[in-house]
Amino acid sequence: MSKSIDTKELIKIALFSALIIIGSYIIIPLFPVPISLQSLFAIASGYYLSKKYANMSVLLYIVLGLIGLPVFAGGKGGMQTVFSPSFGYVIGFLAQTFYVRFKNRNQSKLNLFIMFMISSLIIYCFGVIYMGLFFKLSNKQFDLWKLLFTGMIVFLPGDMLKALIFSFVTKRIEKYI
Repeated sequence: MSKSIDTKELIKIALFSALIIIGSYIIIPLFPVPISLQSLFAIASGYYLSKKYANMSVLLYIVLGLIGLPVFAGGKGGMQTVFSPSFGYVIGFLAQTFYVRFKNRNQSKLNLFIMFMISSLIIYCFGVIYMGLFFKLSNKQFDLWKLLFTGMIVFLPGDMLKALIFSFVTKRIEKYI
């Protein structure tokens, strides 16, 4: 007998997909990857929802983007986004939900900060590797330092700020979700 998803869980899935989409429009344009708030909401989905529902939330976001809706950073969408240097980060959003769900709910602010930063590192790993492959396959010159700088280091201060905010507001918001 299969277990169906109740309405409350469907609303949470849709809510976090919508938050990731909203985060994709709050950007600082950089090349090759803009700074956005998507990662904040993707990580939050992993924290607030069960692993299954967090995965569904991020997958819904990805599917909406791949079918052509302008939900990726900067209002991009469609299958062609798979062939952009930033698509690895989108895959990383999904991958990090597996890590976040293994964390204990009763964490200190410091542990929440660390959890957020490790989730960010998971996203960076997918993003930087994908970007490197993208540039390698498109025969563009992109050295390792430049790849690490534009694919990870430039995001660290913003992600540390997001992690700090997340660690202080998470417990307060949790009762509403």
